Amino acid sequence: MHKTKFIFIPLLLSALFLPFLPTAYAEAEPENDEEIAEFAEVEASEAEDELSRIDSLISATEESLIRQKKLRTLIADYRKIEKNCLENPKNSDLLFKLAKAGKAVYDGVQETYLADYFQPEFVKELQKLKVIADKKSIPPVQ
Repeated sequence: MHKTKFIFIPLLLSALFLPFLPTAYAEAEPENDEEIAEFAEVEASEAEDELSRIDSLISATEESLIRQKKLRTLIADYRKIEKNCLENPKNSDLLFKLAKAGKAVYDGVQETYLADYFQPEFVKELQKLKVIADKKSIPPVQ
């Protein structure tokens, strides 16, 4: 008798709720031409909205990629100037050029929101160079 009781309760519940499930989850079908036109218009606007969203995402991704490529070029230039500074440490013009390049790289890192991506020491170095570049001049090296 116990087995019958456990089988009967789910059957009873399914018999009670099964007729309501299809209508609860089904969307209303358009019945006349006006509703069909409205339904088609909503579907078309949703499709356009989805297309415009993906277009916006693609555009933002392309712009981000352009900024990242520009940042890569700035870093490559900065590294070249840094190498030249190590070879000629008493050249103040070259040091100021390094400071300006460091400022440009720092600004690019901030613009692309990639500060967390780089090593903290590198970002701190760029911050110091930015301060120097903002002063507009470097005292002569002795």
